[in-house]
Amino acid sequence: MTKSFTRVAVGIISVALLVSLTACTTPTENKPTHKKATSICLIQSEQVKTGSPTKELAANVVEAQVVFGVRARVVEIKPSESVPARLLKALQDGCVLMASAETAYLNDLATFARGHSKMMVFFVGGQLAEADQPANLRWFKDDLVLAARLAGFHAAESSQNISLIIQSGYDNSSALAKAIADGVSEYEQLTGQDRNFSTQRVTNAAGLKANLQVQLQPELVILLAGPATWKLVANYPAVKFIGADLQFGESVTNIAENVIGSIERGSRIYLLRTVSALLNRDFANSPPIRSERSITDSLVQLRLLTDPSDLYSNYLAELESQQ
Repeated sequence: MTKSFTRVAVGIISVALLVSLTACTTPTENKPTHKKATSICLIQSEQVKTGSPTKELAANVVEAQVVFGVRARVVEIKPSESVPARLLKALQDGCVLMASAETAYLNDLATFARGHSKMMVFFVGGQLAEADQPANLRWFKDDLVLAARLAGFHAAESSQNISLIIQSGYDNSSALAKAIADGVSEYEQLTGQDRNFSTQRVTNAAGLKANLQVQLQPELVILLAGPATWKLVANYPAVKFIGADLQFGESVTNIAENVIGSIERGSRIYLLRTVSALLNRDFANSPPIRSERSITDSLVQLRLLTDPSDLYSNYLAELESQQ
């Protein structure tokens, strides 16, 4: 699952990933056979938390536009709006594939898909029993805490002094912090080696800078933060960093030399397959397509820029066996 990646990652996604998804309606050289109104729509709320799966899903929607020549749009749902009414309006405007990671909308999207058989829903996260899943909805578990455990384990293997720094408002931060701490503890139990591990919270980039200036600099920092805060990482070349949602291999963003890994999601290939099925008018599947094997199916992973050790590989295999 984990592979080495180059420092300046290149891939099929063009520089379009650097612009807002709302602006991604530029025509491509593809010659689509589908109706011009065919759209992939990212269904989201007005306020998207840093670290939520929506960012990765947005990048995947843009890539689908590039690959297949369909339109890509954002549909924002305001708190005052009726979700079913907004979904109906979106469908009428051409949103025949609705992609979302907003757990608050899962039940509404499942109900909507059940009532509209000639469209599809692609959903990441939340909980959905197979009995409640319509045939034209594809559901994938978002269990980033397992990848966070891997990050804690790898950090403990890489350094004696480890600091977890979390920016305020980061999505699901309490669960991720516990998982990282568990990974560190599991390394200590397996090897009998103690590690110095601490957790701090900061509000912004200035908070990170102040933290690293005041505190005795750790050898390794696991940083859960937004892009503005991440810009400071290169200023501390003596410190190794593990990040989250950096999209190694799927982004044209330069990665600082002192970054050794990233906690990542991986719904990309599944969304592309869904778009292909949509264009082939293969709306329904029986049983419906779903995955709860988040690590085994690469829905979450710790992407490393070096080859993993045997100890890490064995730990990864153990987590996979528990799914």
